[in-house]
Amino acid sequence: PTLTKLPVNKGKDVMSAFSLITYLKNQTIFNQHELEQYLKTSTKLSDCECEIKDLIIDLKGAFCMLLQDGTVYQYTHRSFQEYFAACYLISTSDEKQDQLIREFSKRAEADVTLQLAYGMNPKLNEEKLFIPFLSSLKENIGYKGKINRTVFRKFAHRYFSTVEIFDQRATLSVKGDVSKKMYDLAVTKLIMEIYNFNTDFDNKNPYMLEVHDDKKNKLKQKSISIALKDPVLFNWLFNHSLEVRILNDLMKLEEQLKIKNHEKNTLIDSLIPS
Repeated sequence: PTLTKLPVNKGKDVMSAFSLITYLKNQTIFNQHELEQYLKTSTKLSDCECEIKDLIIDLKGAFCMLLQDGTVYQYTHRSFQEYFAACYLISTSDEKQDQLIREFSKRAEADVTLQLAYGMNPKLNEEKLFIPFLSSLKENIGYKGKINRTVFRKFAHRYFSTVEIFDQRATLSVKGDVSKKMYDLAVTKLIMEIYNFNTDFDNKNPYMLEVHDDKKNKLKQKSISIALKDPVLFNWLFNHSLEVRILNDLMKLEEQLKIKNHEKNTLIDSLIPS
């Protein structure tokens, strides 16, 4: 039993709105005043009327969402916040979804909120994030059905800042204050996680990068601009790097997602009486 006597769906709406607010503020711990203010806003967002003091008691007791230590409150587990923020995302208006999915994707590497949203509504993530992101990548690098040297050079230069060389292998990475590249990398890693990309090096690959000194097992870094001008390093990256394999998988996925979503939309349209 709850003090607020909220219907189940309303209780979920309030928890979703509260989790969205605290998620966007990047807060999992609050004082009494902050909690009350967030809950007042949450009840407005969810079109719900109840006593805030009763709601706090329910969140601690019946819903097991919050813990209290004196005048300090916190989530019993961060996963509550991520799950209910994802619930808000999939149930809100189309316009708000566009805004929120952009904000959520900035933290794609730090939490599982978008992965949870994908589990509830794959179509949402695919149509509003993955397909636009992959289509933009495709256009930016000039991909026309094949990864040639020009395409790979554009990909490496636009989306990475550094080449790291270690143990006769080279990898592309992002270093420093390059927020746009970090965002692109975070979304790419989210896609790779959801669709189970193979990110293992092929240990049977005999093609090792030649290192002409005694520092084969020490990490070396080169800026992307300098690395791409090194013909030996560029050729190795183009022919044997993990990134060229991932790029190929990303381009295949973009086409597959477009086809899948087109087929689903066509099926839905066919079910609607004319």
